[in-house]
Amino acid sequence: MSRIDNQTESLDPLLRPAHLALALGLGEGAVINHIRDGRIPQPDLRGRCALKLWRLSTIRAWNPTVAAAIEPLLRNPVLPAAA
Repeated sequence: MSRIDNQTESLDPLLRPAHLALALGLGEGAVINHIRDGRIPQPDLRGRCALKLWRLSTIRAWNPTVAAAIEPLLRNPVLPAAA
């Protein structure tokens, strides 16, 4: 995993499985199953403790509707983008 600079992160934020779960109406376990089954793209990066992380651009390329549902979540301080 490479170091992520703050400018890149602000332009293309990192997403946690919780972001995808909320946008898709799934539990986090179901998100992991969908990744394994190829219904959600593989993560772009791995964080601490093997946390799966996606760039918003990756999710947008895969499913623009899901990305649009996630964008308001990123403005909510309760569930910030992954750092």
